[in-house]
Amino acid sequence: MTLSGNGPDATDTAAEPSERPAGSPEPGAARRRGLVMERVAHPGAGARRLAANQDDLRERRIERMGGRRTKAATDADGEQDTVTAPTEAQKIRQPLAEAKAPAAVNQAKMRTRHYGVVLSFIVMVILPVALSGWYLWTRAVDQYESHVGFAVRAEGQSATPDLFGGLLGTPSSSTSEDMSILNEYILSQEIVTLIDAKLDLRSRFSLPDQDPVYAFDTSGTVEDLVTFWQRMVKVDYNASSGLMELTIYAFTPQDAQDIAAAVLEESNKIINNLSAIAREDSTRFARETLENARARATDARSALATFRQNNKVADPTADITSQMGVVNSLQQQLATALVELDLIRANGKANDPRIVQLERRITAIEGRIDQERSNLGVGANGAGFAEVLSEYERLNVEKSFAEQTYLAALAGFDSAMSSASQQSRYLANYVPPTLAQASTAPNRPIVVLVIGLIAFFLWSSIVLIYYALRDRR
Repeated sequence: MTLSGNGPDATDTAAEPSERPAGSPEPGAARRRGLVMERVAHPGAGARRLAANQDDLRERRIERMGGRRTKAATDADGEQDTVTAPTEAQKIRQPLAEAKAPAAVNQAKMRTRHYGVVLSFIVMVILPVALSGWYLWTRAVDQYESHVGFAVRAEGQSATPDLFGGLLGTPSSSTSEDMSILNEYILSQEIVTLIDAKLDLRSRFSLPDQDPVYAFDTSGTVEDLVTFWQRMVKVDYNASSGLMELTIYAFTPQDAQDIAAAVLEESNKIINNLSAIAREDSTRFARETLENARARATDARSALATFRQNNKVADPTADITSQMGVVNSLQQQLATALVELDLIRANGKANDPRIVQLERRITAIEGRIDQERSNLGVGANGAGFAEVLSEYERLNVEKSFAEQTYLAALAGFDSAMSSASQQSRYLANYVPPTLAQASTAPNRPIVVLVIGLIAFFLWSSIVLIYYALRDRR
């Protein structure tokens, strides 16, 4: 934009398009070409022009501040100062400076939103911190803590069960699982119910009437009591060493120690139950094997007894041996009688009465032998003696095998019981329940500091969101 008028700057304006002679170059191009020629002809002109521009900028700053004042010489009557007449450029720039001045002044003034931010800071930060500090130092009741430490150990557990366990210092898998179960059990509803029935936790946790924030409401349900219990009982379990430490808070030192002792007792019971369950699991197979072997041996003995009763024989093998002995004896007697008969006949006495007696004796012995041999083929109930003997031998073999199996199962059960008793778990208490002498909770400065930080971050987030939304409009 160019300025026209009667002034020094009027000479710099170009002629109108209608007044420009035909074929003349554009004024902008002629001026740029002139500047280039001037820079080539006078190398120091650029520095002089830069200094002139800086002087011009200083004049403009002075003009924005209200024009350049000069003081005329005053006479003896004391006339006022006079101001030199502004130039044409000053007349144009002065209204712009005056229009911008009120905006700069208004930006430094307090607006309604500024008062709102200050008020929100008081309400959201200062007031909560003041109220929390007043409550903590005037209404909150001191709490005392009791410490107890224990670990699960097994009778047969070695100090370093394996290579990696010895290098890393980790307990065995069985005790680690027991400690994990115990960790969950201490914070469960089951132990809360048992200790409440024993020590009346509701009345112990609701002692401070003037402290509704940290005290328990007696009208709460068992779930509320479990939630409050988890706030008052802190469990610190170190999985690498297998040690567990408990911190129990209460409103009196004695209550804290009593609750810690009750937790230790219930923990010992659950470990004993877990040990009994583990022992039962490890001996269940041996017990089942023993019961099956005992039943099998009993059935084999019953079957053999029934066989003897039906056949009216205690031992068929012994009966056969006895009958065979009779037959052998008769055969010996028969052989002796035949030898005597042959001797008498050899003497040549055909009418010797001894011959008749020997012949009758031989006939009787032969008949008895035939009778005894016929008895060997028939049992007491008319069955074949061979079948009776075969059945007896089968039952006797089954009885012997069942008895041997029962003896082996009994030895295995005894070995399993011995191994289970050696791996019995127990609770090793290395820190008994302590009795506090001074309160440790609530930590009032820390609580106030945390509340202040949370309130400040919340307030600053809301203010930043407000200004972000305001700037987008």
